[in-house]
Amino acid sequence: MAVFEKVVHGNLKDVIQNTDMLLKEGKHKLDFRDEYSMTSKGMDVTVRIYQRYNVIPGNSTCITLLFQDNKDGDIKIAGLSAGDEYGIFGMDLGMGARTAQECEEKLESLGGAS
Repeated sequence: MAVFEKVVHGNLKDVIQNTDMLLKEGKHKLDFRDEYSMTSKGMDVTVRIYQRYNVIPGNSTCITLLFQDNKDGDIKIAGLSAGDEYGIFGMDLGMGARTAQECEEKLESLGGAS
């Protein structure tokens, strides 16, 4: 399991669209699963879930991204990833951590502030 936080410049719609494209075309080729959006106290929040199931060795990895737009030109992104244990020994070979690391690196290419 891994957690990260980034800030990128732009508007929420473009940041989500670019992130979606980067994750679908990345090394792990994550599939979009679901989304929830809400507005509260002048802030837009969107949560998106991506997943990839690997037939061999029979595990999956999932990353959940929370996008927060305070209407100041910066989008805060929090990411949480997890990979299933698999195999006869129940080993987790770090799929969740590797997925989070790749996602974090890809978000840097969007013009991150931090």
